Amino acid sequence: MAYAKQISVALWIVQGGLAALFLFAGGMKLVMPIELMTEQLPLPGAFIRFIGTVEVLGALGLVLPGILRIRPSLTPLAALGLVLIMQGAIGCTIAIMDFSQAAVPFGVGVLAAFVAYVAGSWSRSASRLLAPCAGRLGFRAEGWPPPDSPCSHRRPRAPAPGALLLIPITLQPGQTIAVVDAVEAPMSGLYCP
Repeated sequence: MAYAKQISVALWIVQGGLAALFLFAGGMKLVMPIELMTEQLPLPGAFIRFIGTVEVLGALGLVLPGILRIRPSLTPLAALGLVLIMQGAIGCTIAIMDFSQAAVPFGVGVLAAFVAYVAGSWSRSASRLLAPCAGRLGFRAEGWPPPDSPCSHRRPRAPAPGALLLIPITLQPGQTIAVVDAVEAPMSGLYCP
């Protein structure tokens, strides 16, 4: 359990650092005059504002789902979006400046990829482990618990009249079974040769 706690702490440190970095960088792109930004970057001003907006939203997406415990599966998606932004930053840096100066966007992209990988694998494994008893634990995973689960707080609904009841049955050679609807009126028969 200590290893999981260490990974969790490392993940939160990296997420917090990336969120602060992207909030600052994106915020500066949103508040600085366009003329100053276009002098530094040969990109259209509206595109720079768009990048700033995406960076701010990505920074919020890194930390808010985990803090608020609402849709934590959005954190890896936000991190992947920031990886894409950093790929563009690497390309612009190489095209405008020197190849060696692309190391900073590359490092930030690697950290964002780390968050995407670890947060994504954790959210998948947590949902697999906790989903069968999600109702008992006080939260609902998507589609869990199934209606017939022992953890379910819902009563199973009766099928509507005329609905087919699909029950998996293995037939031995020569056996016949009748398929019935919800009111148990025979509809057709199946024969296993």
